[in-house]
Amino acid sequence: ARNELARTLINANQFSEAGSQAEVAIRLEPSVYKSYVYRGVSRIESGQLELGLADLLQAERRHARDAYLQYHLAMALLELGRDADAVRHLELSRSIRPGNADVHYNLGVIRLQAAMRGADRTGLMVAAGHFREAVQRDPQHAYAVCMVGEVERQLGRSIEAIRHFRLSLTVDASLPEAHHGLSLALRETQSFDESNRSLSLAVYHALVEIRT
Repeated sequence: ARNELARTLINANQFSEAGSQAEVAIRLEPSVYKSYVYRGVSRIESGQLELGLADLLQAERRHARDAYLQYHLAMALLELGRDADAVRHLELSRSIRPGNADVHYNLGVIRLQAAMRGADRTGLMVAAGHFREAVQRDPQHAYAVCMVGEVERQLGRSIEAIRHFRLSLTVDASLPEAHHGLSLALRETQSFDESNRSLSLAVYHALVEIRT
C-alpha cells in the first residue's frame, strides 16, 4: 500500500512525499524491490541523481524484468551522459512492455542527436522510425509528432516538416519546440512573415514554461 501511494504521488509530482512513503515501505519490508524503485525515482526527480541511481540499481539486482524500472534507469543514465547505457535500458524496457510511447520517443531523441552530430542521413531515418512508433502508440504525444517534423526538416523536406509541426500544435498549442521548428521550416520555404510570428510564439511559450 505504501508503494502504491508512492507511485501515485510520483505521478502527481509530489516527489518528497513519495520518497517518504517509499522509505516507510523499505523499513516495513526491506526485500521488496519496488520500494527502491519508487524511492529512486523520487530522489532523481528531487535532484538527488546519484542516490536515486543507486536505489534503481539495487532494485535491478533484485528484479530486472520491470519496464518502469528500466525506463527510469535509462533516464538517469541519460542525465549522466551515458547514452549507450541508456539505450540498452530503453531497449530492455521496450522488450518488456512495447506499448510505452515515451520509450520509443527517447530512443528517437538519442538516435537523432547522434545522427545530427555525424551528419548521418541513415541515422535520421532510424530516429524517425522511433518517433513514428511513439506516435502510433500514442497519437496525442505532441513531442513525438514534433520530432517527426524535425527529422523531416533535417532531411530537407520542409513541406512535410511544416505539416508535422502544425499537427503537433493541434495537440499542444503551447509547445515551444513545435513553434520554433515551424519557424525554421517556414523560413526555408521563404514564408518569412509567418516564420517570424512562429518564432515569437516559440519565445513566448518558452518563457511561460520557464516561469512555470
